Amino acid sequence: MPRRILAGFGANSDGNIAIVFAFSLVLLIGLIGFAVDYGDNVLMMTRLQTAADAAALDAVADAKSYIAAQNSQSPSVGRC
Repeated sequence: MPRRILAGFGANSDGNIAIVFAFSLVLLIGLIGFAVDYGDNVLMMTRLQTAADAAALDAVADAKSYIAAQNSQSPSVGRC
């Protein structure tokens, strides 16, 4: 009797598509989650790079104005 039941399970192909779809759906949801996280990380990296670039440009502008102010205040002793 148990062999007939097991043989019946092996021969029956009803519902195979549902099982394949269920496994595929789990994989698809995982890939969508990965894509969303990757996109979020790329956006964050872009924002951080923009902030770093702005800070570097601001530091150069401050250094130029500081050097210009120091040169205008110091006497020109020893210059040719």
